[in-house]
Amino acid sequence: MSNSDVLKTYIPVAVKAPLHVEPAKRPASLDGRRVGLLWNGKPGGDVALNVLEDLLKRRFKNLSFWRSTWYSYPFTAGQHNEIIANCDVAIATTGD
Repeated sequence: MSNSDVLKTYIPVAVKAPLHVEPAKRPASLDGRRVGLLWNGKPGGDVALNVLEDLLKRRFKNLSFWRSTWYSYPFTAGQHNEIIANCDVAIATTGD
């Protein structure tokens, strides 16, 4: 039997990357906070954020909002720093 007669079989198995996620720190209240509303540009995500903004305005006092001018996920280091600089808390959505 020659090498051209040998059938090689490969079983691709991906190794799961280690993931360490810490729960987000949450303020006791959103009163007086600036909430970041982040959307990745997929259809429907913006609708969810608009509804959420309206509901939060009704529930909390002196609440303000910040929206990114870019659509991206995962965030770059610069975008992450922009979120931190402009928001007390952030909520991100996707759509479809």
